[in-house]
Amino acid sequence: MRWLVVGALLAASAVVAWVLWIPAGQSSVDALDEVPPQGALRRQDAPGRGPALQGARDDRLAAATQDDVPPADDQTLEPAVPRATLRGRIVDHDDRPLADISVHIDGVPERTTVVSDAQGRYAVEGLSPNYKAWVWAAQDDLVPGGRTFGERVQLAPGRTFDVTLRLEQAAVSKGRVVRWDGTPVAGASVWMTDGSSSNVPGRYLRQLTCTTDDDGRFRLAGVPLLSTTSSLEVHAKAEGLPEASIPLVPLVLEFDEEPRDPDDPLEIVLAQPCFVDVAVLARETGEGVPDAWIGRGPYGRDRLGTTGPDGHCRVGPVPPGEHVWTVGAREWAAEYQKDILHVEASPDAVATASLTLYRTYTISGRIEYEDGKPANDRVLGLVTKGPAYWTATDVRETFTARNLPAGTYVLAVSTHGMNGSSTVDATDGSVLGSATVEAGDTDVVIVLRGSRPKDLVVNVVDAEGVPLREGEVRIGCDDETWRFQNAMHEQPVRDGTVTITGIVHPVWVEVVPARPSGWGPTRIGPIAPGTERLDVRLQRARVVSGTVLAPNGQPAALVEVWADPNVETVDDERFGLLDHGRVYTGEDGRFELTALGSEPYWLHARPPKPYAPIPSARLMATGQDVTIRLHELVRLALPVRAADGAPLPGARVRLWKPPWFGDGSELFAVTNEEGVALVEKVDPAVAYALEILPPATVSTSRRLWQDGWTSSEDPVQLPGAHVVAGIVRDDQGRLRSFVNVYLG
Repeated sequence: MRWLVVGALLAASAVVAWVLWIPAGQSSVDALDEVPPQGALRRQDAPGRGPALQGARDDRLAAATQDDVPPADDQTLEPAVPRATLRGRIVDHDDRPLADISVHIDGVPERTTVVSDAQGRYAVEGLSPNYKAWVWAAQDDLVPGGRTFGERVQLAPGRTFDVTLRLEQAAVSKGRVVRWDGTPVAGASVWMTDGSSSNVPGRYLRQLTCTTDDDGRFRLAGVPLLSTTSSLEVHAKAEGLPEASIPLVPLVLEFDEEPRDPDDPLEIVLAQPCFVDVAVLARETGEGVPDAWIGRGPYGRDRLGTTGPDGHCRVGPVPPGEHVWTVGAREWAAEYQKDILHVEASPDAVATASLTLYRTYTISGRIEYEDGKPANDRVLGLVTKGPAYWTATDVRETFTARNLPAGTYVLAVSTHGMNGSSTVDATDGSVLGSATVEAGDTDVVIVLRGSRPKDLVVNVVDAEGVPLREGEVRIGCDDETWRFQNAMHEQPVRDGTVTITGIVHPVWVEVVPARPSGWGPTRIGPIAPGTERLDVRLQRARVVSGTVLAPNGQPAALVEVWADPNVETVDDERFGLLDHGRVYTGEDGRFELTALGSEPYWLHARPPKPYAPIPSARLMATGQDVTIRLHELVRLALPVRAADGAPLPGARVRLWKPPWFGDGSELFAVTNEEGVALVEKVDPAVAYALEILPPATVSTSRRLWQDGWTSSEDPVQLPGAHVVAGIVRDDQGRLRSFVNVYLG
């Protein structure tokens, strides 16, 4: 159940380049990269993890196999998304191989550990693409050198990445732990943390622990080099004394103080212990609140203590000085920003502090139709409105609202779902039912007007009348709010049948057979609410093939190509961005889409860097074969001239391309002293909208907007500006200064 408390959720999606394909020529679109590795590299078994899988497939509908589904005569199995491979060597400072070193692969679903061989080599294959893998190794007082703790690699489909890790002698952190009076602390626990969790893996840092000797001395070996992270801290704690820490990076604490030498031994001083008595009281009765927690840090995650049956808790030991703590308890809450305690601790006396909470309640129940059937056929919006408080959430049949103050609440069920529900008394007919309840009611029944919408049973057979054994059905709708809550969620077809519930608006039904089946997808609509049966007969799948060429005319490998069935627009608002198959080009640049329907398609291609996305233009084809030509992004030097023809420094230049406000839709630059704007990643095949804004200090030129501008390094001159001058006086004829003047 998702809750929205006086707020809104903003989601955004990015659209890549596209081209419309219609069966009837050859056209061009415009990555050439490393060819998928030949042969398989076996991943070594990670200690304690068991054997690792190899050759994992990524088919979205892979449940059907050749043995399960009788293949059509022209059936072709579409390849899975190619996996990535990591390989390399582990060497020392002098490039000598290091054997038996554990190499860790983090940041990918196949997180694993392998061991280097006698030549220091390692290899891991079958990694999911489009993840950033973190490759690191640290063992036997050896840690990665350089500026990072290991290497991060953006994995691409089918590519093999060579990553060599050079290990160097780890640093050693040593020093003493003493009390505030300078006496040593024996048996203190010492450990290390990194203030930035992205610099050094936490599972490595957790190994760096030790205990002080009788003289309070400690030695932490295997410390990462300061070149890889600058936020390491050494912590120490002993029984009866507050925890203390010190950063490894030398700090200047005062303006005139010399920084500490990083090689000097550390001295961690444990402060004189202080204690604070905290009382957590009920606002209504003044009695103590049991089991309330006191914590520090974000959301009080570092718990310092818990109140007893009388609502009191002694917190400590803590160091002297001011502390800011957070207080909370189950089924209790504080008014906004009043759950914070500011405490001044002192060793001279036990400080006291108190905070009041009010009790919270839960409202729960179920939703049903007038005929008594449960409202579990679709997502509905539930608005809970009470004294100075309201929430909106998505519900299906049952609901629970927690942490509510005492009082009377109105609950209203709306067809709009969470994002469209903000009032309990909407007049647009969206409110289907409501109830007035008290906080704490847990058996509420909200009855919706009308009866449950009729279910739509979809029967799917192939061209020979055989029920479709496996596939999925997608639902599209013009109603944006209902679509957000109910559509775009695939429902499986089993043995030719699927039941769709909760249809209250006209919908489109799209049947996508599991691949490989030999049958193409079909879209039918609009289907009116109340329709109880829909028969769908599939047709033989259509095959579309083509070639992707690099700018030099050579075949481009590893270009992702897919077909978008949204016929009316690229981003069909009924369905969103969908596809009927994704493939990657091979070494010969060829691709083949084998499971398309009979309708026209938008053909997408996503090349790797440094090639440009395909321009958003229609690609006409006269046959089953399509040629896609890639082209590179360029750096454009655009001279900008003022209205009088002089170079114009400080002008802001923007290139806009559809879809407006999408990722990469705006390119920006500012002209230099010579009046030239250097714009990066310009696509020479795109017709941009060119916008140039002169600096505020230039009054003789005005803004330029030019649609359909294609990349050129010819100078662009701004139009002249008209100057309007005048004098402002008040109604008594006196001159007035600092008055804003607007032209409307």
